[in-house]
Formats: sequence, C-alpha cells, structure tokens
Amino acid sequence: MPAKDLEVGSRLPFVILLELFLTLETEIFDHWFCYGRLFQLAGIIISLWCFLLHQEQLTAVYHYSLFAIDMTIILYLNLYNTIDFGGSLVTRNNGLSFWDIFIVFPIVVGAWVFYIASVILYSRGLHTKKPIAFAFSTAPVFVHRICFAKTGENPPIWLCLFVFISAYLALHALYTTMKSILRYLWSSFNVAKWLCRMYGWTVLFVFHWRRLYIADTLTVFWTMVFAINLIIQHVCSMQPISMSALVFSSVAHSCTSLLTMLSMCFIIYKICNFILTHVKNFYHDDHIPMEESNSSPSGVREACGFFFLALYTGVASCEPSRKMYLLELIFYLLLAALIRSMFEVVEPVLLALSSLQTAGIRKHLRVLGFIFFLLVSAFYLAFSVYEMKDRIPFMTPNIITIAQIVAALVLYSLYCYDAQHDGVWEELDDYVYYVNGGCRVFEFGVIAAVLCYRLCDFTLEWTLFQIAMALLHIYVNIWQPAREGWQSLRKRHQVYQKLNALPEASQDEIESLEDVCPICLEELKSARVTPCRHFFHNLCLRKWLKVQNKCPMCHANILAL
Repeated sequence: MPAKDLEVGSRLPFVILLELFLTLETEIFDHWFCYGRLFQLAGIIISLWCFLLHQEQLTAVYHYSLFAIDMTIILYLNLYNTIDFGGSLVTRNNGLSFWDIFIVFPIVVGAWVFYIASVILYSRGLHTKKPIAFAFSTAPVFVHRICFAKTGENPPIWLCLFVFISAYLALHALYTTMKSILRYLWSSFNVAKWLCRMYGWTVLFVFHWRRLYIADTLTVFWTMVFAINLIIQHVCSMQPISMSALVFSSVAHSCTSLLTMLSMCFIIYKICNFILTHVKNFYHDDHIPMEESNSSPSGVREACGFFFLALYTGVASCEPSRKMYLLELIFYLLLAALIRSMFEVVEPVLLALSSLQTAGIRKHLRVLGFIFFLLVSAFYLAFSVYEMKDRIPFMTPNIITIAQIVAALVLYSLYCYDAQHDGVWEELDDYVYYVNGGCRVFEFGVIAAVLCYRLCDFTLEWTLFQIAMALLHIYVNIWQPAREGWQSLRKRHQVYQKLNALPEASQDEIESLEDVCPICLEELKSARVTPCRHFFHNLCLRKWLKVQNKCPMCHANILAL
C-alpha cells in the first residue's frame, strides 16, 4: 500500500469521529446537558489530537485501541459465561447435565485461552508486563464468582489485596499515559515554536498540510458520506425520482456541518481545477507560452466562494428543502465564477494571437469560438434569473464577466489592426488604457451599486458574520480597486508631465546623431532628449517611465516631479 493511501486511511476514522461529535445532539443527555457538552468537547479535542499525530503514533493508538476492545470483549464473555456457570451450579441440585457441559465448557475454556494468548501477545508487542499482572490479579474475581459464598459474607483479605493490585496497576498506567501525553505536547509545542522562529507560520502550515494529507483525507471523507446518502436516498425513496434530483438531494444531505462543507470545498476545487487544467492544455500553443503564476485560476476562488457563501447563508443548519434551494443558488454563482476563471485562462492566449504573425486562421477561430461560447453562457446565466425577486446580486458576476469579455474582444481587434498597420501606432497605448480603464470603472460601478442596494434593504437581518463579510467585500472589491485606479491615474498623469517637460530633439540633432532608439532599436525620426543628453522615441520613453524614472542608458534620474 502506498504511503499516501496509508496516511489517508489511518486518519479517516478520526475525521469520521470528529464529524460524529460535531453533529452530536446534546439534548439526548436530558438533565445532564452540561456533561453532554463536556463529552462533546472532549471528543472533538481527542479526535483532532489523534488526527494530528504522526504515522508511528497513529499505529500505536490503533494498537492500544485494539487491545482495549479485545480485552473488553474477552472480559465480558468471561464474566457472562462464568456467572451463568456459577449460577447453574447454585440453582441446580444435580449440577450440570451432560449436554450442558458440552455447551458451556468449550465457551469458557476457549475464552480463557484466547484471553491469555491475547494478553501475552500484546504484552510482547507493547514491551510491558503490566497486562499480564493485571490478568492474574483479576483471576480471583472469577474464582470468587464460582465459589459458593453466602450472602452478606465479607470478602477475604486475599481478594481485597488482588483488587487493590488491579486498581494500583490501572492508576499507574493512567498516570504514565498522561505523563507521556503531556511530555509529547510540550515537546511538540517547543518544536513548533522553533519552526515558526526559523521559517515562519506559513512554512509550518504548509508542512503540516502536506504531512497530514488534509485535502485528500477530507475528499475521501465527503465522497464516502455522499455515497452513503446516495444509497439511503435511493433505497428509502417512496416514489420515482430522477438521477439529477437524487444526486442533488444527496449533496444537500451531505452538507450538515462545518466539516462536511469544508470537505466539499476540496471536491469543488478538484472539479474546477480539472476543468481549468484541461482548458489550459487544450488552448496551449508552442508559440504562446502559458504563464504559470500564483494568480492563475486554479479553482481556489470557487472553493473559497462556496465555503463563505455556505457560512453566509447558514446552509448547514437549514431544513432539507431550504438547503436544496440555497445550494442551487450557490452552485449558480459558482458556475458564474467558473466561467470567469475559464475566460481568464483563455484571455492571454487571445491577446497573444492577435499580434502573432505565424498563427493560422484556425487557431484564431478556435479561441474566438470558445470566447463567444463563454459570452453566450454568461448572457444565459445573467438573464435566466430574471424572474427572481432578488435577482440583482446573482446577475452581477455574469454582467462583470460580459464586460470583461467585450473589453478583451475590443483589445483583440486593436492588436490585430496594429499588427496589420505599417509603422508604429502611437495611439495604441492610449486606446488600450481607455478600454481597460472603462472596463474597471464599469466593474467598480456595478459592485458599488449592488453593495448600496444590499445596504439599503432594511428588511434584512444582519448577523455578525454577514457584517464582517460585508466589510471584507467593501475593502477588497471597493476600496482596493478605487485606490489602485487612483494611483494608476496619478502615475499616468505624472508620466505625461515628465514627457512634456522634456525637450524635443530638432531635425539637425537627429541627423547629426545618426543613431537608433536604444529601447526599440528603430530609426530615430523624432525623439525626446533627457537631461543626460540621451535620445529616445516619445512612445518608447513613455512606456519606460511607467516602469521607472531612470534613464535606460546611464540610470540617472530623468525628472523629479
């Protein structure tokens, strides 16, 4: 068995226990409600602690668990059969019959033999002799049960001694175990503190994330829960149901707690990552290298979006019918986000094809066909909810995607015209800036309008989590884009001020120079002169000043405004 499968399989039972404790209804404890809460909290802590253990420690936990289960079953069988055996000796004047001996004797002897063998084997495996001592100390209890003691007779001293030895060994084992656990927790805390000091919290988190295989474990867990619910829904359904309704109902019944919703996030991430990866590979061209960056869509946005939307709407605590309705709306928004991610994957390919001379018409049609497919899909999703009462928040993502696709098609047309145009088209950068700026302003206006619409709806009951999400939405989608847009506008204005402050070279200076532009290596027909007496094209110097305020030749400051 591969190490990864072993890790996932060994941690899966503790995830199941964690889910059981999270969904435990403490009302079943009736008057012992506080103790029920303590039991639930202790179960959650123990499950999480066991889930975080290393593989060797997990193996030891399973060994001890099997040992405890085995000893419990064997002791129960011994007590049950011994009591029946002793009771039959007392109640029957003539003792056991011939057939009773054949029935009872093999059970008692077999249980005892298996008990002794298990104790010896586990003692050798756990490198301790305490189970053997405990086994011999409990033997007089069974002897005493078989003896014909009178009611009310005080137990003998030797029996009290053996019971005391058993209690002492049990308490000593408990003390040793707790001491080992505390020592392990303290050493783990020191190691974690040292790792944080050396590498930081991010490296520590990523290390344990990969060590525990959290994504794979939760994926297997949710798949198992979904399969069980699918079987239950199929078997218990009293009337015929379609496959899509059956699957959707099973998904709704598989989102009952925070853990199951978090597990479903990884399912959504894997599905979206699979689709986006195939889109990247299909539209990848040898002449158009795909940029692998952290900002490239990979399905994380869709997974996080599902988790926050599920928390925002309170899916886990809803009734099944309302839960299915909310999940349908959430999946609608996820589909809109997936369309936007696919467009962000294909957009660089589209813009690169427009300036690539060697690209055939077939490549252009293939990419343009997919872009128009995304455009039609966004239109369909935007207007398919037109009949809804509260349709504006659900139309917004698709409207923004439509605006981005239209802007990309306009840029594609501009780049294609520039590729067919003779000479340098100096106004191209201005047009590109206006198109991108107009698209960003439109997005900002739509998002701000939707936010104002939600804030002005006084019929809504806001929770603390919803208020926090609204503030986060204002910061990420309102404040940051506004600040970045203002900074871009100021930077563009400063660049034009610097260019206008630089003198233009005369025709005599250009002819006497007989040189090319150091940036584009093209012939100088008109140029700007820097304070360090270097000559550049107006367009080339404008692009350069957007990056830095130093001369490309001598790295001297051009102007300080």
